[in-house]
Amino acid sequence: MHKFVKFLICATVALPFGQWAKAQVSGVIDYEVTMEVERRGGPGGGGFGGGGQGGGEEGAPPQVMNFTQHFTFNASMGKVDVERPNFGRGGNFQPPFTNTTYVNVVNKKVLQAVTEREGDKKTYYTEDNFVTPISVDTSSTKTKKIAGYNCKKAIVKQRNENYTVWYTTELGINYSPVNGLLPGNGVVLSAESDKRSFVATKVSLKPVEDSTIALPAGAEKITDEEMREKRHTAMEKMREQFQQQQ
Repeated sequence: MHKFVKFLICATVALPFGQWAKAQVSGVIDYEVTMEVERRGGPGGGGFGGGGQGGGEEGAPPQVMNFTQHFTFNASMGKVDVERPNFGRGGNFQPPFTNTTYVNVVNKKVLQAVTEREGDKKTYYTEDNFVTPISVDTSSTKTKKIAGYNCKKAIVKQRNENYTVWYTTELGINYSPVNGLLPGNGVVLSAESDKRSFVATKVSLKPVEDSTIALPAGAEKITDEEMREKRHTAMEKMREQFQQQQ
C-alpha cells in the first residue's frame, strides 16, 4: 500500500471525527443578521437611496432588516455572500454593479470589490487593514458555546456603538462579520449592539478551493476615493433610469 494512503488511514483512526473536523481550516459560517435601517426614499421606495418617491416621514421609526450572511473560508482567504431581502418594486431595479467582500485571513485585510453588470464586467477593489477597536474589555470569565464552538466574551467599542462579542479561537483563522470587532485572534461568532446583531447559526467544515473565494481574474486595485466616485456615478445612472420609468 502506498505510504501516503497508509498515513491517511492511520490519521483517521487516531483522531476522533470531531477533532479531525476542527483541525480542518476551511468551510462556511452562516450568520443571521438583524439591523435597523433609516427609512429613506429612492428606487423601490423604502430603499437605501435618497430622493424619489416613497421617502419616509421625519421621525419615522427605523426599518428592521433580517437576512442571512455566509462566510466561506480556508486557511488563507474568505468570501462573504449576503442573502438580502428584496425591497424593490417587483425586483425590477438592480444596481449597475455587484458588491462582494473578500477577507485575507492571514494578513488581516478586507477587500471590497465591485463588478460591473454591463460592458466588460470589470472588477475593481479596495484593500484595507482590519480595524483596531476603539476599546476592548476581555475581563469577563464567562464562556458559552455557539454553533458548537467554545466562545469567550468581550465588550468591544466600534465607532459610537458598544458590542457584546463572543469569539472562538478553535477555528484557526481570524475573522469578524463587522470589521473592527475582533478582540484579538479568533473568529467572532456573535456580535450584538443596540442597532444590529450578527449571530452564527451553523459552522460547516468542508474543503474550500482557493478559486471559489479568490478575486476575479484581472481585478484592478483602486483607491478609496476612486471607489467612491465609481459608486456615485453608478448610483446616479440608476436613479436616472428609475426616473425615466416614472
